[in-house]
Amino acid sequence: MEAIQGLLGWRQPVGGLFNISLEGYYKQLSNIPVPVWSTLAKFTSDLAAAEYGGDIRLEFDTGVIYGFL
Repeated sequence: MEAIQGLLGWRQPVGGLFNISLEGYYKQLSNIPVPVWSTLAKFTSDLAAAEYGGDIRLEFDTGVIYGFL
């Protein structure tokens, strides 16, 4: 079994109450059995493939109220 993972992120304040953040990730999983989600309960041994993606987030924080989109 082998897993290679990487994550890169950036966060920037925008105004006094807002932050914007960007993140990108990469995962390469080799020979790692993972469950397959289905409506029937059953055992599987499917192998995971490479995955990559990203995230953009806008945060609002007053110290009392916190939210994000």
